[in-house]
Amino acid sequence: MKTDERLDRLERKADLQRELTNSLGLRVAENQTENRARFDGIDRRFDGIDRRLDAMDQRFDGVEKAADLQRELTNSLGLRLAEHQKDSRVRFDRIDGSLRELQDFRRSTEENFAEVKDLLIRALDIRGGSSREQ
Repeated sequence: MKTDERLDRLERKADLQRELTNSLGLRVAENQTENRARFDGIDRRFDGIDRRLDAMDQRFDGVEKAADLQRELTNSLGLRLAEHQKDSRVRFDRIDGSLRELQDFRRSTEENFAEVKDLLIRALDIRGGSSREQ
């Protein structure tokens, strides 16, 4: 009987071990399924993040192109402004020279009128003095 009891105990232990092994196998399978679901969720999130990063890269490329265009426009305007300033300086110098010439002409004209006036006064004085003598 002792051997039968031992065999029964061993069989019960073996059955218990099989149940534990099956239970552990089921738990492992459940954990694998759960982990696969979590991994898939994380993988989808990373895919979403990648799409967002790609969209941001495209936006940054657009911003970069706009900034390049803005720099080119600014440089172009700067060149045009420098050219305009140069042209304005030339025109201003020409106008300033013409103004000096006009001022010189006015002074010369005033001096000539003054001389003509003096000559007329002398002529009138001479004429007036000679008519008194007669």
